[in-house]
Amino acid sequence: MKKLFFLVMILGFYSCSTDSDILIPEETSEFFPLQVGNRWEYISSLDSSIWKYEITDTKVFNQHVYFERVLTFSDGTKETEYFRVTDSNVVLIYYEGEDYIYIDFNRAIGEEWNSYDDFFGFIRQRNITTTVEAGTFTNVTEVFMDNRSYADIFSFNRYSPGVGLIEVFRFRFNLSLVNATVNGINYPQ
Repeated sequence: MKKLFFLVMILGFYSCSTDSDILIPEETSEFFPLQVGNRWEYISSLDSSIWKYEITDTKVFNQHVYFERVLTFSDGTKETEYFRVTDSNVVLIYYEGEDYIYIDFNRAIGEEWNSYDDFFGFIRQRNITTTVEAGTFTNVTEVFMDNRSYADIFSFNRYSPGVGLIEVFRFRFNLSLVNATVNGINYPQ
């Protein structure tokens, strides 16, 4: 009986300590705003279809809180990804049980990082001005992403401070921000 009581006490202590060790995100990247309810709509140059991104929930993996981002294509198909931001302004993606760098906004221009599934990226340019249907944005940072194993899946992604992704150039088509609600602010304003 003493052994059983001791085992229950240890398990109770461990489970309490595990819950309290969950790391709540304290920072968000100014270029990658993560808040439940944020949403973005893009128009595709390929067929004028609308692609929607939305931060729908938070999930805990490996004692870290991740924001669930759901991409809904015009046909209703959905793709879900999980992100968090470190205190050093690095956006991490949770992929197959591990963290990978998605974007490191602090890297020098041209300095590569490796990501998940043979993807890599680098900051291509900073402080540019970009005009899309949702408005004109300044201090935009352009991130190049590609895959070492597959040809023609590269993209040039433009991020505006406080808004997030505003434009994507891919092989054969691009996406352009039409409207968004980010941290309670609507675009276009």
